Amino acid sequence: MGARIAGHAWRDSLSTGALMNARGLMELIVMKVGLDAGLIGPELFTMLLVMALATTAMTGPLISLCAGRAAAESVVRRALPRPAVTRHDEAPTTIRRC
Repeated sequence: MGARIAGHAWRDSLSTGALMNARGLMELIVMKVGLDAGLIGPELFTMLLVMALATTAMTGPLISLCAGRAAAESVVRRALPRPAVTRHDEAPTTIRRC
């Protein structure tokens, strides 16, 4: 809702919300501290753990749905390292010819 109020498009707003939902690591740390301090019991810890895993696992599909498949694939393509380009008659620079 905050991104929408700030003037962003619906797709960008929904994508931002989906990414903010993936907070698994921080949530696990807070849950563990709460469990160790006795603030929450094992049952609540288990429920929060399942929720953290589920919301983190659904982030990828939500981004694909909100941003559109083409936009999500282009982001992934830009994030992946590009292989070195070589001619077909040359060996890659990391492999020596005997």
